[in-house]
Amino acid sequence: MKKIPKRYAQLVYIAFMAISMSCMMSALITWINVGPSAFPMPWLRNWGVAFVIALPTILVLAPIGQ
Repeated sequence: MKKIPKRYAQLVYIAFMAISMSCMMSALITWINVGPSAFPMPWLRNWGVAFVIALPTILVLAPIGQ
């Protein structure tokens, strides 16, 4: 398996974190709010909004934290 070039490693990390965290958080909150019967469509909409917020936030905050 090839490794990611070092110059892209931070961007890949940021993208992975934004996708995974926004997916998990929006899924949990949607599940709590609407229940399992109406879950898929509201979750996809909420995940899209969460990802649009998460990606720029992590792009700004990740370099500060490192």
